[in-house]
Amino acid sequence: MADVDEDHFPTQPSVDVDVSEETQDFRLLNHVHILDTDQSGLPRRGEKDFEPNPTLSQQSSLAASRQAMHDALSYPRLHNPRNHPVAVFCPDSTTDACVRVDHATGKMFQTMGSADSRNATWLLPEEALYLIERGSLDIQWPAEADGAVPMSLQAAYARLIGNGGLTLERFTVYCALKRLGYVLIRAATWDDADSDPNGGELMRLPETESRESQAKTIPSNTGFLNGFVRRLFPFLFPASPPPGDRRYGPLIMPGLYRSYNDIFRALALIPSHDPSQRLRMNTNPKRPFRISYDVYKPSTPFKKTAPPEPDFRLAVVDARCSSMPRLDQIASLLDSMPHTPPGQNRPLEAKLKHGHRTVLLAVVDMGTVSYLRFSDAAFGNEKLYEQKFGRRLKGKRHGPASHGKKKFSGRG
Repeated sequence: MADVDEDHFPTQPSVDVDVSEETQDFRLLNHVHILDTDQSGLPRRGEKDFEPNPTLSQQSSLAASRQAMHDALSYPRLHNPRNHPVAVFCPDSTTDACVRVDHATGKMFQTMGSADSRNATWLLPEEALYLIERGSLDIQWPAEADGAVPMSLQAAYARLIGNGGLTLERFTVYCALKRLGYVLIRAATWDDADSDPNGGELMRLPETESRESQAKTIPSNTGFLNGFVRRLFPFLFPASPPPGDRRYGPLIMPGLYRSYNDIFRALALIPSHDPSQRLRMNTNPKRPFRISYDVYKPSTPFKKTAPPEPDFRLAVVDARCSSMPRLDQIASLLDSMPHTPPGQNRPLEAKLKHGHRTVLLAVVDMGTVSYLRFSDAAFGNEKLYEQKFGRRLKGKRHGPASHGKKKFSGRG
């Protein structure tokens, strides 16, 4: 009866559905043989059930799909031993790199690891964990024993997460960007030290000086009456405003104006923000709003020995332990960025989006990563009234020639 009832359900019209938004039909994995080398790839995703219905047919389909998913995950992961390097876990390493690869082969080591004098490659915890997770590395441990055993993925997570300042949120962002082809290296502010990497110290106001400055701002009892009289006198006997003072009178003084630009400049009463003249603070941003990774695009030429300027600077934030950054935290984070003004020939929207200083925040919420951009844009430097826009589009009846020949008599 379940099949008969399904015939009465209204069918949805055929529409174009994005393949990335479709639900995976794991029942198709039953036709895939993992050990078969002639298999071209995984099957295509199946049809999506938009609305659940209490029928036995759908319940059996969900049960079969769930069982097929568990069967597919139960297969062992096999790798080619030729392109499978073997590493050794060294927990007593003096640096953050704690995984040693004696014979590093493969294209992945062009952007990962650092070589020593013995031509051995040392991997950071996030690099080693990323490679062992994708099946491109085999870590043997313990290093001192002759009968070392391969490290499982669970053991790698337990030993590498928390080692060298690596958190689960930082590793989540690292894996997500590495799978997209980006190159990531640790930034200079990776550690949680609050000192200036340029050698400076935090600028703190001495306690004695702060007390003296506070004492100067507090009015004494003897000078209270004098201050009250000085403030009351201008209201009782107002002085005539000096000529040319824009605080009194109209914003636009009467006169002859040859261009609207002069009028717009006169209306600019509030000083605008200029990032090029902003004084940088001598403090580093406090955690968690500090740079964790320097990110490079896949198309950027990268060398481990001489890395270029990064395309992006990324800070990793845990959404469960922190809130939206305050204005002083954003200002401190932007002050730690180098001044890179946008090109003058770029479009207006691109210049405002890029800003003079920009930083990315990777907000991790239970494994879900969201990226936010903070830029120090110069809206006041872009004078819209000084820019020359193109002429209006040609109409059906009036062309540019007719507009040029048209004359006005000035009557009415």
